[in-house]
Amino acid sequence: MTGLPYGTTPGGSWQPSIGPPPGTPLAPKQSRVAVTISLAVAFVALVVAVASWFRPNSAESPPPVAATTHYSDQEMSMSRKAMCDAYTIAARAVEGAGGQSSEEPSLKYGMVVNTRLAFHVMTDYFRSKLAENPAAPPDMTEDFRELIAAYDDMILTQLANASSQELQSVYARTESADAAVVAACK
Repeated sequence: MTGLPYGTTPGGSWQPSIGPPPGTPLAPKQSRVAVTISLAVAFVALVVAVASWFRPNSAESPPPVAATTHYSDQEMSMSRKAMCDAYTIAARAVEGAGGQSSEEPSLKYGMVVNTRLAFHVMTDYFRSKLAENPAAPPDMTEDFRELIAAYDDMILTQLANASSQELQSVYARTESADAAVVAACK
């Protein structure tokens, strides 16, 4: 078996290989400067990484002292009214969502979901109104924060299919927080 592709024919000329002749380098030698710079950058990165382990965590440092802001009586009154108006609107929305009834099982389920959604939207609404009205009286702000937390707990407890005993304690907390907000708005 001679001839292409098996080799040369006896006495024929040898075809030159496609690659470079043996013993010659395939690529020029890299510069030692580039290797040195690469190693130096890697070393600096390693030092920074190790140093970051020993750096104090910002969460452990004490928070900066916030300056207390004093609001005028008019600003506090306007914020108080805005929060009470927000409560009135939200209460009407929840009453509208929860006031529906039906005997059809799929509609009942939809109404339950709609009511839970209304409570969730209400807590988000209260959070945004608190952020918009920083001049609200501190005791009213705390009452709204407690109401928000109570409604959030109520929704999560319901979604968790909690026992009726657990639900009763959550409902009592919710009713207490709701009564405090109603009293603050009178």
